[in-house]
Amino acid sequence: MKLTSIFSVSPGDVLSQTIIDAKGNILLREGVVLTQKYINKLMDLGILYVYIKDKNLSDIPGQDLHF
Repeated sequence: MKLTSIFSVSPGDVLSQTIIDAKGNILLREGVVLTQKYINKLMDLGILYVYIKDKNLSDIPGQDLHF
């Protein structure tokens, strides 16, 4: 997985970690294929970074992202 700016992700990228808001609500689950609608909504919510699956970095653990 790799930490990626929301401005660098593309439709078709796959989340490698669940995104949770400050209240503990799940926004998007790990494994979701990003669409432009999801990307726009994350931007609207002020989420600047997400973890994206990367076959070359699959053994590197990420940190929890809570917004």
